[in-house]
Amino acid sequence: MSERQPHIGCGACQDLIPLVQDGVASTESRQLVAGHTAQCPQCRALLAAGSSSVPPVAPAPELLTVRRLRRQLLTGALLILLVGVLGGSLLTYSIDMFYNLLIMPAIGAAGYLVLRRQWYWSVAGAGLCSLVGVLCKLLLFDHSGPVAALIAAVPMAVLYAALAAVGCLIGFLLHFAFKKEDTP
Repeated sequence: MSERQPHIGCGACQDLIPLVQDGVASTESRQLVAGHTAQCPQCRALLAAGSSSVPPVAPAPELLTVRRLRRQLLTGALLILLVGVLGGSLLTYSIDMFYNLLIMPAIGAAGYLVLRRQWYWSVAGAGLCSLVGVLCKLLLFDHSGPVAALIAAVPMAVLYAALAAVGCLIGFLLHFAFKKEDTP
């Protein structure tokens, strides 16, 4: 008795051809491709041509839309963080200065949640933006000299960067506590 080869379509055969060419296809898949290419000249030519004739897959338009949306959301979140840091740094040396004990860690936590693996940019950004903000405030509104303003601004910028780092730690711990676990 001879077994009859099951018939597969050209689409299925063309999906299996790269696996056969790479030598990772099963014996049954190789037999199916051999049986189909014996009858189909188009698939036979594709098999003979090698993997170079396989057309590259273009990214789906949905993927481009998702990337664009993600970039816009990231830009908006970073702008909100920038406004928060500059607003907090303008509170420096005022009666409301101690709100920064809440603002800067919140900015650090939000920066961690937005940037994830590149969380250190939120700490560096908080330190740099607060340095610029405090310098501008001292130079423009308090009429301090440049050296005195720099001497007063640097410790505050370091303090705000440290508070943002504490906020990043809080964000990491929140992310760790609420992440979904992959259980079998």
